[in-house]
Amino acid sequence: MCLMTCLKNEEWELLAEGIGAVYDLPAVLPSMLKQESRVREFTRCTNMSDHRIAQLEQEKAKMAERISELEEALRTAEELENKRLHGIIVQQLFRINYLEELLDQARGRSSEFHTSTKWNPARE
Repeated sequence: MCLMTCLKNEEWELLAEGIGAVYDLPAVLPSMLKQESRVREFTRCTNMSDHRIAQLEQEKAKMAERISELEEALRTAEELENKRLHGIIVQQLFRINYLEELLDQARGRSSEFHTSTKWNPARE
């Protein structure tokens, strides 16, 4: 950073006009150099911050992509689980129907057996 940007315009005008020495240049120069060093450091930090921001945005994009993948996997898993449960329900309904048929057959045989074993005085 140059000496001109470190001094205010009015101070430069005073120096330029020769109206007294506003600054003792050897005393002011170290503070001006220090200020220039701070500006460079700020610029470097700002550039690092921009780099870090870009890095964080990239990580954010990766995380968003991963979240989308996980949501899709979750939807797929839910669909498979629903299909599995549907299959179990259908299987149990078939089993219930089969057991009802067996029960009906057993009742029919029971009633046949009961009517055939009734005491019939004519048979004796």
